[in-house]
Amino acid sequence: MGKKYLKLETKNFEVQSSTNEEGEDDSSDRLIFGDMLCLILEIVNAALLKNFSANPHLIYALLQQQQFFSNFRSSAKFSVLIENIDMVNIFFNSRLEEIGSEEVNYEAILKMITKFIEAQPRPIQLNPLPEIGFKYEEERNADEFFCPYSWSLFATQNETRIEGAHHLEFFKHFSG
Repeated sequence: MGKKYLKLETKNFEVQSSTNEEGEDDSSDRLIFGDMLCLILEIVNAALLKNFSANPHLIYALLQQQQFFSNFRSSAKFSVLIENIDMVNIFFNSRLEEIGSEEVNYEAILKMITKFIEAQPRPIQLNPLPEIGFKYEEERNADEFFCPYSWSLFATQNETRIEGAHHLEFFKHFSG
């Protein structure tokens, strides 16, 4: 998701026109991928804020992918969402440096993460984020679908009680 967004953002930066080879609008794709990436980062932040101690594998994944997150640090859209991830990475990177040049593999890193989480369930003071909000955009003329759909459900459920219900037609048929 992030790679696709970065690709679209780079393409938009390089070519200031917002149409691709097929003449389609790339700006809508960029907005969709940007919104999805924000949602994913908000979910990661919520997992860190609400249940930090139960997510050692998430912390490991954040450490493993920390270079990827640096791509979004300068973006105003993502910078606030990246702050907590950066704080987690900085904290555990400093703990990895304390381990030194010993054998550092998946098991050793996960053991170190688990050890710090068990010793102190919330070793880092993370910045609270506003609650995750979703936007709902209502379709124009939504009643053209929902009213016939609701009536068809009603008729199907009450077919034995309504005489001739199987002859009712609720949806308009559109010709191609």
